[in-house]
Amino acid sequence: MSQLSGNNGGGTPHSKAREARRGTKKIHADSGRNSGTENQVIHRRAHPGSKSPQPLRGFKETLESKTTQTKTQIYQPASLYWYQGSKIPIIRGKSYPGESIASERLLSLAQKLKVTIRQGISTDQPLIEQDSTFSQISENGQHSVHNNMFHKASNFQMDGATFNTAGGNISHTVNNYYNEYEPELLKVLDKLNPATKALHDVGARSTCIEGTRTEILQSIISWAENTSPDAPAGYWMCGMAGTGKSTIAKSICLKLEEKGLLAGAFFCSRQIEECKDYHRVIPTVAYQLAQYSRDYAEAIRKVLNLEPSIALKEPDNQLKKVLTKLWKGAPSSHTLVIVIDALDECENISWVLKHLIPAIKNQEFPGLKFFLTSRPEQHIKDYFDVDEIQQEEQTLQHFYLHNVQKSIVKDDISIFLQQGLGQMSISQDKMDILLERSGVLFIYAATIIKYITGGGLRAQARVANIIDLKRTPDKVETQVLDDLYSQILEEVLSSSKLSPTEHQQSLRIIYTVITTATPVSCQIISELLELALEDVQATIIDLQSVLYINQSNQAVYGFHASFADYMISETRAKNLYCNSISHHSLLAKQLRIWDVLTGDTIGKPFQVVEMVMSVAFSPDGARIAAASGDVTILNFSPDGTRIVSASSTTVMICDANTGAAIGQYYRGHQGYINSVVFSPDGSKIISGSDDQTVRIWDSSVQSVIYEPGQGHQERVYSVAFSPDGARIVSGSSDKAIRIWDASTGNAIGQPLLGHTNEVNSVALNCVRLR
Repeated sequence: MSQLSGNNGGGTPHSKAREARRGTKKIHADSGRNSGTENQVIHRRAHPGSKSPQPLRGFKETLESKTTQTKTQIYQPASLYWYQGSKIPIIRGKSYPGESIASERLLSLAQKLKVTIRQGISTDQPLIEQDSTFSQISENGQHSVHNNMFHKASNFQMDGATFNTAGGNISHTVNNYYNEYEPELLKVLDKLNPATKALHDVGARSTCIEGTRTEILQSIISWAENTSPDAPAGYWMCGMAGTGKSTIAKSICLKLEEKGLLAGAFFCSRQIEECKDYHRVIPTVAYQLAQYSRDYAEAIRKVLNLEPSIALKEPDNQLKKVLTKLWKGAPSSHTLVIVIDALDECENISWVLKHLIPAIKNQEFPGLKFFLTSRPEQHIKDYFDVDEIQQEEQTLQHFYLHNVQKSIVKDDISIFLQQGLGQMSISQDKMDILLERSGVLFIYAATIIKYITGGGLRAQARVANIIDLKRTPDKVETQVLDDLYSQILEEVLSSSKLSPTEHQQSLRIIYTVITTATPVSCQIISELLELALEDVQATIIDLQSVLYINQSNQAVYGFHASFADYMISETRAKNLYCNSISHHSLLAKQLRIWDVLTGDTIGKPFQVVEMVMSVAFSPDGARIAAASGDVTILNFSPDGTRIVSASSTTVMICDANTGAAIGQYYRGHQGYINSVVFSPDGSKIISGSDDQTVRIWDSSVQSVIYEPGQGHQERVYSVAFSPDGARIVSGSSDKAIRIWDASTGNAIGQPLLGHTNEVNSVALNCVRLR
């Protein structure tokens, strides 16, 4: 504990000048009962609008007598004191922990409850006991009066004014703001060169909307308040790009601040030079911690006097000299929390984590916890190895934000969209579509809100733009996401990290992930591209902010569809653009066979000259047919003797053994044929086309049996027979499914609706429809 200290006598000329500027008045309170005693000198700010000092509301003071026997109760229950230049917020015995005295809210609350107490006091005994007595200096500079100033108060530190308890009712330390008598200390601490722009209350940072992220926030606060010796000292929240990590971190800072538990914060940002400099992290944390402990601040002063350039040293040196060792010598009376957000946005953050994380695991910061957030990038994940953490009895708690149940995230995003677009008359079905588009990506929802509300009178038109699937989004609509994805890719594909060959390999891997119709494993990608498995895995690991490996089937998935949309748009992705048709051609010049049980390839790939558009097994599994060139789709007959195929607007049949054409082409479609298949008995063929029709053909005489089935409003992508051949089902880009009678060609009932996007594939089960 520090000692109560001050200047002797009536004050220096400088202090008197300061008193004059504050508008203070002297109160000479003589005692009629002890007229021979020295007068006590107390300065108090005049009550606004009064000619003489007035008692403060809720301010209990007993200053009638100024004898050595007088006991003065000054800080019970009172408000907003200024002692020796230190600002101490207390309202009726309750503090506003962690809140700056400069806060407009706090100043407003205390506007009429201000008092300035200026006393020339000097004592060698710290105030650490209840009813502690100290010497009072009179105007002639003599020690004459002993006062009990802090009735029923305990464990506080006056020089710099850190309160732990007062009247038994303040449970947390109030920020220590150094007073005007300590410019030297402030000047020395400034040598830490803190990154002020990295503090949580500097700049505009979003917070969680009321009612969202409630379980997550409560879980983190519960961890922070857990004072058990076995409680984890660290908490790492990991989340993919755009999942709202920084918003949660800011909200946590505010909640911790309200509870008096926030010791400091560092919000990393690649956009701000000082916020991405790994040298600034530890010094900035130390600078903020110095506001909480006078002893710690004094210890840092000594270190900085000996080594003033510590802020320029490497993190291991900084950690040892200004954090680990010094904090042990000045622990807090309660647990405090340091928040470090967006580790992935700080350059060379590994140099910090390499030393900080082991120190956290080893409990080297008594009374101090660390809450950290980042994307799931491998160079960061390496320091938070889950297996190792589990073995060490959870000295570091971890939480994967992107693994939160999708229904919970969607509920939160729904509230977020309703809050952001609540002033607009958007129908519920349109809000549902916006919610569906957002998926589990908060940044996507935020982009939608910004785009729509920024449209002014065009807002409703912008809603329609987003809902229109056929429309290519404009730059204003996608700017935030474009910046996010381009930044991630530039970092991963940086020429400082990859050779030109590795750069091209990585792009081909990304293109393959986003263009394969069905997600495939790293093993299959390596075989398709004829690359080493390690090269594929390295790229996927580097891109864990936007891609992930499903643990159940080991397939690689994109976290959100917006990443693929970005990559296949030349105007958005620019030099990283993926030409999906060209890449499909690259992949399609090989024909491969896989074991359906293991997913392993069987044998070597079949090489073909042109792009493979479609493949099919014979019914007995002995042969494979592949469509390439201008043949886009094919299928075997049920007996395996014939193959039906389509090219542009025509259908043809060939011998499965010789490949020779059987009969003439089937003509009649006016648009590109997307699907063609035999009936179960082989007597009929059906086809679906861009001309919005379904046609039924006789497989033996090359003629249409019935008039084209009409009913779809857009192109037909897929057709199939029921197992008994009595029904036909079709799917279309009009989002509808239709069922047809195979014996008449007529539609059965109304179209089946419900899909929000085009229907690409259909099938009927074995149950006969009625």
